[in-house]
Amino acid sequence: MKPIFATLLAATLASATANAIEPTVTLEDTYPGVMNSALTVDGKARLMVQNVQIDNEYHYHIASIKLLDTDLNELKTITLPTVSTPAGYTSENLQDSGDWEVFEDRYDYVLSVAEPYYISANGQSSYGILTQNFFNNDEAFEFIMPTVQPTTETEQRDYDGDGVIDYISTHYTYDITGYEIRSENGTKLSTLSLPAGFNVSDVTLLDLGSAKYVVISGYTGDTGKSADSVERKSYTFYYKVESGASSLKLARSEEGTMSVRNNTAAREITIIPGEEGDFDSVTLFDAAGRMVRGANAVVNDGAITLSTASLAPGTYIVNAVGREKRESVKVTIR
Repeated sequence: MKPIFATLLAATLASATANAIEPTVTLEDTYPGVMNSALTVDGKARLMVQNVQIDNEYHYHIASIKLLDTDLNELKTITLPTVSTPAGYTSENLQDSGDWEVFEDRYDYVLSVAEPYYISANGQSSYGILTQNFFNNDEAFEFIMPTVQPTTETEQRDYDGDGVIDYISTHYTYDITGYEIRSENGTKLSTLSLPAGFNVSDVTLLDLGSAKYVVISGYTGDTGKSADSVERKSYTFYYKVESGASSLKLARSEEGTMSVRNNTAAREITIIPGEEGDFDSVTLFDAAGRMVRGANAVVNDGAITLSTASLAPGTYIVNAVGREKRESVKVTIR
């Protein structure tokens, strides 16, 4: 497999250079993924090559997906819709002169499909974007689109302890309020709604044969905004897929606890498991769903400490996995 992927990846990266649309925005193809045969109407596997648009130095979104057959013949390219929301931050520092020094990094955060999600069907699992027969059995391919609500979070601090605010930070971000199930032909098949204040960590499509579910994992609360240590509730919601239903109803929810400490001075975060047991491993993803490499994890008495010293400011997802549980946390690195 390595020569095929290496050759395909080299070719697509070469085409990326030729397809640059302006100096600061580039289109490039990334690592191909596999849609297993359980997810297609004809029972044949597909190769999916993501066409990625780089929006700025921190973020990108998936602009389209190229589908290839097992002989690497191109079948079609599906262009994905997008939604844009304000992002970035503004910081103000009070100077000795009494003037405020303002630094601003503002941009539009563009989202297309949900971050790559796990798909488990008929004993086969994959990690991808598209499915052809999970929501219906027509020839079109389906995907999940987030619905978002822009939010603004402001933090004020008195660093020198004189009773006067000398630092103001405003972060522009968003909440995912739910998802839409979309067809490649533009049809909206159904929707699902999430509780207010819920932070999504990952999405799983679960096929149990006699029933199908969209499984959303995440948590309430946040870290790295105004508190350095917080205990939060994590949840997993199961939404049942019903044929022809305009909205997916919540069928079951599970609750867990996890404590997260964000040490901004030491540039590290520590995840402490709750009563459900220890974590065995941890993986860090950026806001666009890319795995961040070079982040060192240290396990001590069940807690996992993760260095953030090499990370650019922004929002990250920490996935912690144990023998009997899996938790995900969103953290803000400044």
